[in-house]
Amino acid sequence: MKLCRLLNRVVVFEIYGDVTTEIKGLSHISEEVGEDFLFFCIKGTKKDGHEFAKEAVKRGAAAIVTEKYISGADAVQVVVKNVRTAMSYIAQNFYDNPADKMKLIAVTGTNGKTSVCCLIRGILNAAGKKCGIIGTNGIWVRDERFDSDLTTPDPIIMNSTLALMYKKGVEYVVFEASAHAISLNKLEGIVADIGVFTNISQDHLDFFETMERYTEVKMNYFSRKYLKAAVVNCDDPVGEKLCGKPLVPTVSYGFDESAHVRAVSLTENKKGVGMDIEFRGEKIHIESKLKGRYNIYNIMAAVSASLVSGIKTAAIAQGISETDHIEGRGMRLENDGVSIVVDFAHTPEGIANILDCLRKETKGRLITVFGCGGDRDRSKRAKMGEEASKLSDLIVLTEDNSRSENREDIIREIIPGIKVPFRVIEDRKQAIIEALKCAREGDTVAVLGKGAEKTIIRKDGEERHSDLLFIKELIK
Repeated sequence: MKLCRLLNRVVVFEIYGDVTTEIKGLSHISEEVGEDFLFFCIKGTKKDGHEFAKEAVKRGAAAIVTEKYISGADAVQVVVKNVRTAMSYIAQNFYDNPADKMKLIAVTGTNGKTSVCCLIRGILNAAGKKCGIIGTNGIWVRDERFDSDLTTPDPIIMNSTLALMYKKGVEYVVFEASAHAISLNKLEGIVADIGVFTNISQDHLDFFETMERYTEVKMNYFSRKYLKAAVVNCDDPVGEKLCGKPLVPTVSYGFDESAHVRAVSLTENKKGVGMDIEFRGEKIHIESKLKGRYNIYNIMAAVSASLVSGIKTAAIAQGISETDHIEGRGMRLENDGVSIVVDFAHTPEGIANILDCLRKETKGRLITVFGCGGDRDRSKRAKMGEEASKLSDLIVLTEDNSRSENREDIIREIIPGIKVPFRVIEDRKQAIIEALKCAREGDTVAVLGKGAEKTIIRKDGEERHSDLLFIKELIK
């Protein structure tokens, strides 16, 4: 495709060179550049892509997108105000704007994004719709799964994935819109048919620095720039603000009487939850095997988005009932009368949600295994310890993805929040083994933080590890 065609909608300051240059591929990683590629000089938190422009040209880049002229880079140079924004538009153009050819449902919020996406997918499948998912647990192109490193991929992967989905006949795409993706302009130019807001609680302050900034980024997504319509949790304080002054047509959900979609006649037991969903004078009876109040909100979000999409009520009820588990979320095993639960909870609110659910159904002790991720929001570490202490009888502190930090330093920052008996076992496998050894009949062991993740990331690299698979092997 000619470079000039790729620049549609891009605000260009200057162009040095021939705009009819043929472009055969896109990349913002110099090592991945091929012949006649377009290279994007992205400014990262640790490295500046402008420093790698000449290397990209040596590898075959025919053109570069940059925020300043780079002397000695022998290629066409397109100078723009913001390379990230330009990359989003150019990626859409390169893949023939696939987002415009399908129905898009974006889900954003601190907790619940993956679960809501999976529930919507279940409903769409029940309705006979061909569906794709992009999120934390990977990418699904109908029934085919691909791994993904990020909750919301970079624009090149995002749009190549959307193009593949369209080619495979996908009608609806449900994707997680992370705060990082919104802030870094990854979704610039993509307008979703529906945006779902779940909730806001503390997370990612290593990047956003303040809750005000983090909240502002989430709220800014609920505008005509990104969405045609919105579905919002009005029980959440930030959601209440979005409902109070909506910038797009908005349907609210929650328990509050003002909500457009409400859950009533609620029942909870060991098998799951039951409820009636009220909407515009109608009632939909819902039965789900998912447990906990937080999952009731996830169900309401999925039902609301489906109603706004025009899905029939019978398919909605069927889709919810048939979604009996979500990978890495509240996944349960039993061993000699001990209940073992693996969950992704990695924020103070996430830990509070899952432990509140488990405490209600546990006859014996609740033993919690968790750690905190390295190179991430340090201010939430003691708070996670505090939340775990409220409902746990014993805590086993261990590693999560320590990344460039020392795992013992991370654990040391969790300890001030701990108010119940605890043990420190840095190696995650050994920590799980110890927790299971401590457990007696009637106890519950909650292994939190990694969910469906398949590796542990440390200073010296990645090690293959799945909490769920490791526990299954131990049980054998």
